[in-house]
Amino acid sequence: MKLLKKFLIFLIIIVGASLYYINQQSTLIKLSYHIDKNKEIINSILDRNNHLMYNNHERKAPQNVEMALTAKNVNFCIPGEDQIVYLTGKKASQEEKIKTARRSIFNILGINNKAEAKSIH
Repeated sequence: MKLLKKFLIFLIIIVGASLYYINQQSTLIKLSYHIDKNKEIINSILDRNNHLMYNNHERKAPQNVEMALTAKNVNFCIPGEDQIVYLTGKKASQEEKIKTARRSIFNILGINNKAEAKSIH
């Protein structure tokens, strides 16, 4: 009788440990499927982001802007003094106006003081 009790206790422990192990393995499998699904979602979002960034940079290209403006018959002219708005909160001195005008002219001509590399990421 004593031997039977020990055997039943041993059997219950083994069955319990086996059920616990099976539960852990099934949970791991479910989580791995969930991780794979999330990786697919992240990859599709990153691909979509790259596509949108490419389109954004393509639309900002000077040729495309020029084509869009010529299609709308937009003509540009040099602004007069009354058309310039300064947003600094203080009145700009004559010296600052000259510096700003020079920077604008250089930017229009494509001449910059410093070279910059911009990442698209």
